[in-house]
Amino acid sequence: MQGWAWADFKELEGYKTFRYGLFELTSCTIIKNGQDARSTTQQVFCGTGILPVADMDCGTGILPVADMDCGTGILPVADMDCGTGILPVADMDCGTGILPVADMDCGTGILPVAGGLFAHPATNDIDCGIGILPVQAQKLIGGCIFYYYPHPGKANLLLATGGPILPLEYRAAGMQMLLETARKLAKELGAIALRIEPLWSEKPGYLEGFARAPADSLPSETLLVDLRASETEILAAMKPKGRYNLRLSQRRGVEIEFTADSQAIPLFYDIFRETVRRQQFFGEPYGFFINLCQTLFAAQIAEIGLARWRGKLLAAILVVYWGDRAIYLYGGRSAEHPEVMAAYGLHWRAMQRAKAKNCQVYDFYGFTRNPSHGYANFSRFKSQFGGFSLTTIGAQDCFFYDRLADTLISLLSNLEGENR
Repeated sequence: MQGWAWADFKELEGYKTFRYGLFELTSCTIIKNGQDARSTTQQVFCGTGILPVADMDCGTGILPVADMDCGTGILPVADMDCGTGILPVADMDCGTGILPVADMDCGTGILPVAGGLFAHPATNDIDCGIGILPVQAQKLIGGCIFYYYPHPGKANLLLATGGPILPLEYRAAGMQMLLETARKLAKELGAIALRIEPLWSEKPGYLEGFARAPADSLPSETLLVDLRASETEILAAMKPKGRYNLRLSQRRGVEIEFTADSQAIPLFYDIFRETVRRQQFFGEPYGFFINLCQTLFAAQIAEIGLARWRGKLLAAILVVYWGDRAIYLYGGRSAEHPEVMAAYGLHWRAMQRAKAKNCQVYDFYGFTRNPSHGYANFSRFKSQFGGFSLTTIGAQDCFFYDRLADTLISLLSNLEGENR
């Protein structure tokens, strides 16, 4: 396992997001026609794509690209000395001495190369004696997105909502490396703590330095329906009332449609907004769903489901497909014609589609067994489909005490200045 590699940075509406990927190295050299593609011969091999990198910073694994034309994404390599250090780059145009690097991060000088997403290797991956950087095949095995929203004069957090995502065998090591990455980023940004919110049902021992956060960003309890069972078995596991309502929706002729067409977004949002107003809970603005749906639709991992009766739209849901799970992320229903039970038919069809996509679980995302909880009303509806509830460990905070001390001193100084 190589560790956490930088992916990208974005800033939207005040939020800063930092994406990282956890990679597993699967090979150490590039092989071409059974031969090691590394070479020190006095020529450039277009087949193997050899580029000298004598100026590579072996301490960081970063290739300096001060002369790069960031407007065109072209790195001039006319002055190459093929007898020195080499970097395998299969896309190099040896005839012109130009290496297309459209995906280069011009701010950091990190060059993506063949065989992996990011050329940001650890120091020990570089043979500084001969100047060779092996391009190692990398497999993405985990990920994490840090969110940071700066509040001037307040204690700020790095947030990893819903993350990190780690394979079981790498959780301990991956979490330790992620914590070190977060510590460095927090120092740069001025954050005092990292708040993670992994979808784990038990808190492992290597999170002993984390404390339960005062609030969750995501529902810590959900309801899951096992899709590995047959449809007959899933129906049998439903509550009798749920099964009756589903069949009623089918007898009444409720029509179901699933689509990844952006034209369905306003149809979905009208139903969602009506539900928000009727049940008096917080609902995201329309622009949020435009960005969310268009991003997920482009990646082919989400659909909107619509239920109509006699041409009238009565229910709508947004389903996201992630790994072996289909997640009912958002939805709503009209107050009109409750007697046709449109929402039951819609969710049943969503489960059938998820099962056809080889999903093993249908996640109702947000559930409670507490009758006084704000989720109680729609949890009663969800429970009609059977399934089993799962509670995660919720949000967990790890404080960086050096940053915390600096922040407290700054806040106290500001208060003292205001009181003078």
